[in-house]
Amino acid sequence: RPTGLAAAVVPEAAIGAQIATEEQKRAEVLRRVFEDLDKWWAQYHELFLQRYVCLFAQTENCVFLPITSFVVPLEAGRALDSPWHALRWMTLLGSEPRPPEGAEPRWHSFPALWARGRGTLEERTLLLCSLLLGYSLDAWCCLGSDAGGQPHAWVLVRDRGDASLASDVWCWDVRAGTRFVANDAQYLASYTSLDMAFNASRALVCHEATAARVTFDMTDRRCWLPVPLDMQAVETLRLYHASCRHPFADLRPRVWPLPLEKEAIEE
Repeated sequence: RPTGLAAAVVPEAAIGAQIATEEQKRAEVLRRVFEDLDKWWAQYHELFLQRYVCLFAQTENCVFLPITSFVVPLEAGRALDSPWHALRWMTLLGSEPRPPEGAEPRWHSFPALWARGRGTLEERTLLLCSLLLGYSLDAWCCLGSDAGGQPHAWVLVRDRGDASLASDVWCWDVRAGTRFVANDAQYLASYTSLDMAFNASRALVCHEATAARVTFDMTDRRCWLPVPLDMQAVETLRLYHASCRHPFADLRPRVWPLPLEKEAIEE
């Protein structure tokens, strides 16, 4: 039993009741999100039958969550010196084949990914996107098809947000282990289509059938169809708890003051 005053110890029954209340609230929010997105997607599903679009994925525990729940800004601190080091680390993780076509997408959580030491292309792309967000980059996970028309995933980083032109957009590809600008010939040589983009707070489906016609202004409704996600529901259904910090990652060395008394310092 925990030590301390009896009045300061929270009863076990109270802890159990609080956990049950939180789980019930989460289940209700998840059910509402499922119902709302199912009705919304029924209007557009026929337009994207041949596209790589998914609104939900399941964890290793078979819990279905919106895809935004799988991304979170991760500050690597001194463990990874730069975004390039993050990309290099992703290429060193073992690769795992994608599930059979038609199977429900299953993306392992980051702790499970680290424990297994390997992951699918989508899982490693999710982790890379989270790390790049931790470096304060405008990073998006992209689902689409490669040059051979097979399902593919990569990270897209915009230097100027919605004002970005192709020359301001970089593609970070875990499978290729490199990055290249979107106005480079390698972009069209690598991707046939960009079907969906998402991060920790937003998800959008791309209207354009080919990567060559995609614009990178996410507010352009002619190119992008925003997924109607309630921000409060997104926060409730997060797979990882993000700490509330300054919007820009603090990459400076952190200094903790020594517990010295003022008199000792003066002496």
